[in-house]
Amino acid sequence: MPRQSTTSGDSDSTKSDCGKWRECRESSLGKKFTTVRVFVASTIVVMLFTMDVAGVRSLFFAGIDIVQRKFQVLCISAGFANLTAMDKQQFFDTLMQTFRPNELTLGIEQEFFLYDPLGNAASHELSQRFLVSFRDDCQAVLTEEDDPGIGRHTAFADVLLGDERVRFKYDHHPHLMEIELPPVKTVEQMTELLAPAMNTALRQAERLGLVALFQPFLPEPVDHAAIMSEHSLCVALRDYRKQINTNRPEILKNPAVMNFSACIAATHFHIGGISWEQLETLMNGLYCLEPEVTPLSWQAITENPESALQQRWSGYQACLGHFPLVAFPDLPQWTRDDWFAALCRMPFAETSDNHRGGTVDRHDPMSWFRAKRDVSLIKPRHYGTIEFRVDPCQPTAEAVAKLCAARLATVKEILAGRVPARSFRDARNEWLANPLAIVLN
Repeated sequence: MPRQSTTSGDSDSTKSDCGKWRECRESSLGKKFTTVRVFVASTIVVMLFTMDVAGVRSLFFAGIDIVQRKFQVLCISAGFANLTAMDKQQFFDTLMQTFRPNELTLGIEQEFFLYDPLGNAASHELSQRFLVSFRDDCQAVLTEEDDPGIGRHTAFADVLLGDERVRFKYDHHPHLMEIELPPVKTVEQMTELLAPAMNTALRQAERLGLVALFQPFLPEPVDHAAIMSEHSLCVALRDYRKQINTNRPEILKNPAVMNFSACIAATHFHIGGISWEQLETLMNGLYCLEPEVTPLSWQAITENPESALQQRWSGYQACLGHFPLVAFPDLPQWTRDDWFAALCRMPFAETSDNHRGGTVDRHDPMSWFRAKRDVSLIKPRHYGTIEFRVDPCQPTAEAVAKLCAARLATVKEILAGRVPARSFRDARNEWLANPLAIVLN
């Protein structure tokens, strides 16, 4: 979905208010880190008088490693948990401007896997060849980006299909690709774009001797050598997940769990044209209906949805289950205030550049929002859309269309005032108790 630019308020007041974004994090964090440094320095002095030089050197570097790791975790967990009311209102005011009431729009992100001729998950080099082939065969416009983990690379290819450009993207893992459609107004328009886009991906893969798989899971286990990529970006992703689980030794015993996202693909729906005032009612209503809608997403995929749904969410639960915005959010109800408070407790996004909120512009609340990790079933986005993240990768454009129509119908029902009778908590308990759902608490 395209991003919409936003502006909010007077420039002087914005700088003054946004100063708190730095202060609330740096003040408490700086004091804690200073305490750790004093402790380490004192320990080294004691060792100098009691141990040989080699022993001091060994323990010194071990201590530095521990301090660095603890400091990273502290930075991650601190986030912006102590934002003031003024900061929160500034964030709401900025986000509100992206939610522009209009005719409803649809957007699709369709992920898929890429395999090499030997039946292994594609390497970075092969996925780059795949994207570049769109320029040579489809006159696509390529866009390159710099990434600390990948370096200079082709990030996406924009292919003209009819009158619209469809984007083929490189995801975090070398073998995980994505088709991103521009916003459309009807399910029929979406299908007219997605069907040829999926066929184009299949054709381009075949021309290169590769295979494009539109399925929710890889057949290999999560710790398979071909999936446990040693590419620097993938290593950084796994290391980051270890950092946010430092206090959960039972998780750290199974390092393969940190690689869960390498083996799952999804179909994400975006619905735009919603007003800020409608957001709370809509989000509550959508979650209240989710126990009935979730099973629909597996109809075209498997005859054993119970096992498949557990496989879909088990990695999220293992790595992020101690945070509030995972799957069906652990909230009393969906209000903007409750959601914001939970968002402040979430870690930053799992990219090599965001491990300590490094890409967050302290003068831009939306930068913080984009960097925060929210893996709820349904969530607001900075595009001014509602994103449905619950659905697994659908195998065909027809299956995507059927599910999209169901999602859109629920939105229209709630916006028309036909709100479900059950409460948010009852719906959450029912979703968790549903035989199709993994118990997340």
